[in-house]
Amino acid sequence: MDSLLTESDLANLSIADLQRLKSIVENALQKKISAEHADAKQKIMALAALQNLTPQETAHGRDRKKPQSQPSPSPPRYLHPDDESLTWTGRGRQPKWVSEWIHDGNSLESLTIQKP
Repeated sequence: MDSLLTESDLANLSIADLQRLKSIVENALQKKISAEHADAKQKIMALAALQNLTPQETAHGRDRKKPQSQPSPSPPRYLHPDDESLTWTGRGRQPKWVSEWIHDGNSLESLTIQKP
């Protein structure tokens, strides 16, 4: 560790030298990280083999919960009387067209989609 550059050593380097040094350090760091990841992966696989686990089991885990599915979208409850492409589920903020409809003195119930 005694051979490491100090801040005062770096202050004497040119911008070009500092950029070359930065590139060398980044490459060395990436190689070191890759080597450590490969070593960790090898250790994990060896431990998994001792426990008779398949690679799929180590990747997903035996005790891990199943991924939860996304809730299905709510069906629309309200329909614009003149434009059938405009619907609203009744959840969240009222669309502008619903607010305008109510502001004009109409009832929300009059927009309700009738179930067959």
